[in-house]
Parts: sequence; C-alpha cells; structure tokens
Amino acid sequence: MASNFISETAVASYLDAGGNIHLRVYLTNGNAVTERINDGNGWQTGGFAQPGEKVSATAWYVGGQSCIRVYCVQKGVTTEWCSDAGGAWYKGAYSDS
Repeated sequence: MASNFISETAVASYLDAGGNIHLRVYLTNGNAVTERINDGNGWQTGGFAQPGEKVSATAWYVGGQSCIRVYCVQKGVTTEWCSDAGGAWYKGAYSDS
C-alpha cells in the first residue's frame, strides 16, 4: 500500500572562530518542521519547531556569533525564522505573503 508521507530535509552548517563545525538539520513530515543539532557532541534534538510542509535553511558565523535562518512554507506562504548567537527563535522580516 502506497503512503502519502512527505519528508523533506534542509541542512545548514557553520564554522566557529575555533574551527569547530556546527550542523543543523531541519526535517518536515509534511506538517511540522523540527531540528536536529550536532555541535561536536553527537546528535541532539534542537528547540526549533514550527509548522511547515517544506523547509530550507542557511547559517553563517560573523563577529563571534552564529546566525541561522530557516524558511518554512505552509499552505504556499513562506515564513522566515531567525536565531542569532544561539538565542531564541524569532520571526524574521522575510515573507512572501
């Protein structure tokens, strides 16, 4: 029997000032986007959780801090989610609504 389960993955990474790599994987089951993180100590569940059928992500490191952007598409509308310097997630300025 065929399944209509949708799965999509986005990956973002950055190198910190010490040369350590930080990985972020964003997964959607077709309804919600969640996060897995690896900062050199193995994989853990991250704190990101937002609605989304599709997902894309990018990250960079500048001025001693990380900047992560996750773009979630839900019902044809893209919402940008941001986390800077490891802080709380907040809704960004980008939206195509």
